[in-house]
Amino acid sequence: MFLNVGLGIIKVWVECNEVELKEYAPKDFGDAKSQECHVASQEDQEFRIGAVAVGRLEQSHRVDVYVDGKWLAAKSIHPSNGDRVAYLDGVWVTESQLKTFAFGRLMLKEDDGTNNMDAKTLSDLGTIRVQIEAVTTSPSTYIPPTQSYSLPSDNPVSEKAKKAGAHAARLGQLKTVTGLTWSSTTKIPGYTPRDTIFRYAPIEMLYAREIIQRPLSPSPPPRASRSKQRRKLKKSAVLLWCGAKSST
Repeated sequence: MFLNVGLGIIKVWVECNEVELKEYAPKDFGDAKSQECHVASQEDQEFRIGAVAVGRLEQSHRVDVYVDGKWLAAKSIHPSNGDRVAYLDGVWVTESQLKTFAFGRLMLKEDDGTNNMDAKTLSDLGTIRVQIEAVTTSPSTYIPPTQSYSLPSDNPVSEKAKKAGAHAARLGQLKTVTGLTWSSTTKIPGYTPRDTIFRYAPIEMLYAREIIQRPLSPSPPPRASRSKQRRKLKKSAVLLWCGAKSST
């Protein structure tokens, strides 16, 4: 999806195996601050978020990623040609290692009369929110996380949560990345952050919710009437009798 950030146009997307996921039912809220669409997810498939400046970009921008309502990653894109694109594919656990993003599902438990998820958490399930805002940047060093990252899929939830869909995201494989540079960012006053929300769900759920139309099955070939079938069989029998040789 394309987002007008006031100081340029930035395209954001979700991809799996370096292929952009098709976006369904795009919606712009008309306030120039937020937009959303739907994408089809597949359990255990890794994904990443991409952002690229389209055309002229007058200022550096920070790209923050929230998965199922939880902040997980951030990168910056800049006006210079070499830094106009950013990929966010996981959570940094050390200076050179990250855990990748992956689609998963909630662990459900029997309904015991309690619900360990509030309404806000439930509404955030199945969402990838990409927030973009104008910033200034300065060189920095890697700062270790002060606490471990947690997602709703890490803990069993009540069956009540299934009403929101059992799909959720999780952290996947450990991946090593080297040759990185780190920077810190400072917000520029007066510029409003812009949000793009990708609502993900298995494609069967998108069909059920009528977000996308199920492909039509090809029509079977027309069946011959019984009279036509009897005439065809009679003709075959006549041809078979005419072709037979009599014995002497």
